[in-house]
Amino acid sequence: MDALLSMPGLSMYSIPAAWLSLFLPFNQRFGMITNRIGYNNVTPRHNAAALKTDPTLPKDFVEKCAKLEGAHQNGLETFPVWVAAVLAGNFAGLETQTMNTASIAFVVSRFAYNYIYVNGKTNSQGYVRTGTWATSIGICMWVLVKAGNKLRARGF
Repeated sequence: MDALLSMPGLSMYSIPAAWLSLFLPFNQRFGMITNRIGYNNVTPRHNAAALKTDPTLPKDFVEKCAKLEGAHQNGLETFPVWVAAVLAGNFAGLETQTMNTASIAFVVSRFAYNYIYVNGKTNSQGYVRTGTWATSIGICMWVLVKAGNKLRARGF
């Protein structure tokens, strides 16, 4: 594990890994809609309306599609903050091990978030999901603050 954490530039690979984590729920939802009712690619945002208005669709199908969409949207909201953190941390020259540890933790937290979001059924599981989200955002903020502190110390 030490060799992995000491590998220069690894944090940059967390950007495509994070991007993948936000598109996996989208792709799963796309496949579910395509197989069940056909995906409208001309006006793709109408697919959500079709899910809400088609009374023949099972409730659990519609609910899972909504959860997948929610996980995807949350990933879209979180992704730019992570990209900024990675770029700021590398620009500031944060230690390789710090960046790599944060990167691995962020990507793992995002995949965990998606899993909990899509499979959660209880209010308690919703709180765990929220905690996982807070962890991922906390990692971003931690890296941004460390980068800012390092740049400030250098008089940048």
